[in-house]
Amino acid sequence: MAFVTYSQLGKMGQMCNQIFELMSSIGIAVKNDLFYAFPDWKYQEYFINPLPNCRDFIETHKTPFKTIKEDAFTYEDVKLDPYYNYDIQGYRQSYKYWEPHAAELVKKYLEPTKEVLDNIKE
Repeated sequence: MAFVTYSQLGKMGQMCNQIFELMSSIGIAVKNDLFYAFPDWKYQEYFINPLPNCRDFIETHKTPFKTIKEDAFTYEDVKLDPYYNYDIQGYRQSYKYWEPHAAELVKKYLEPTKEVLDNIKE
């Protein structure tokens, strides 16, 4: 099965930009019925559930990657062919990329750890 990644994760903007990049990439993958996996993310330690890591997938999925660039800073409907792996690029700052899966994805990947919650309460 082909998969979607965001190889530039951590290189464009700070944490909130990166959350948009992740959630948009996941939303694009889910909409196109593809798997998703990502490089190591420096903010992962602050969230309970780990993101799927692409290290293992790159080794086992020898299908070439196609780069999907962002043409403009607005939502665009991204349709992907299931026979390729994809590397998403751009800021992708629209909730529409992960709609209607927002609540499910946020709960799954953006639930903060107990330590983060304790620090917020202090």
